[in-house]
Amino acid sequence: MKDKYGYTKMVPISTKQILNSSKVSDHHAIIPTENVSDADYSEIPSGEQKILGLATARLLSSVGDSAEITEYALQVECAGEVFKAKSKCITSPGWHLLEDWILGKKQNDEDEDSGKKDDGGSHGILEILEADASLLSEGRELPARDLKVKEGKTTPKKRFTEDSLLSAMESAGAKDMPDELERKGLGTPATRAGVIEKLVRIGFVERLGSKKTKYLVPTEKGSSLITVMPEQIQSASMTAEWEQKLLEVEKQNIASEDFMAEINEKADQEVNAHGGYKTYHDASE
Repeated sequence: MKDKYGYTKMVPISTKQILNSSKVSDHHAIIPTENVSDADYSEIPSGEQKILGLATARLLSSVGDSAEITEYALQVECAGEVFKAKSKCITSPGWHLLEDWILGKKQNDEDEDSGKKDDGGSHGILEILEADASLLSEGRELPARDLKVKEGKTTPKKRFTEDSLLSAMESAGAKDMPDELERKGLGTPATRAGVIEKLVRIGFVERLGSKKTKYLVPTEKGSSLITVMPEQIQSASMTAEWEQKLLEVEKQNIASEDFMAEINEKADQEVNAHGGYKTYHDASE
């Protein structure tokens, strides 16, 4: 770090955060090799330097110190309506220091305000707390002043591209899943792209757009299927639950026969609860 990036502080290396032999699976990572120490960065093309920097920053961030964030949540009731605001403040940057340095976001140690992120409006939560912390004490009543009604339009969400859908699959339902789950989201890094290809191949999703940007759009067949599909089957949490049990089968903590019996029972319950097999057959047609 000193020779290549001019970083002279101690670099924390906590490998136990990312290495656990008991959880080895089919996941892979791109990391810099020991050849980096002998390389002359001036001879590496700028584009390749940026890619190497990204891989280096991600590796060192993953083994670095934890970042500490203080999060504030404010809920206010006015005229029967509830308004919410959130604010975050990085109290200890941890691994952010290394990542920012490598990627060129160098900051002075005194620049504490850079860690603040406030979504509380023109007079944000942090600004109010710094002025008078008692103003936002729980249960306090405050007068409403300068009330205004503004009319505006929201922008609809953009359709998924393959990149954005892959990212969404990785984090799907993560907030509703227990922290101890080893696998969250939908699929694994090795299978997600294949899932999208299969949906396109069997006609549930199609690619639309220009040559430069292709959007993934559900077909009429795909929309019909998702309309009749039980909500629980659509849930990412059920997929995560089954993935977890498959890992337990792999570790021989659960018999594969018991797992398949549970799957069959669940399938029978869902089919019988929604009008039998004919309903699903008609929907897919």
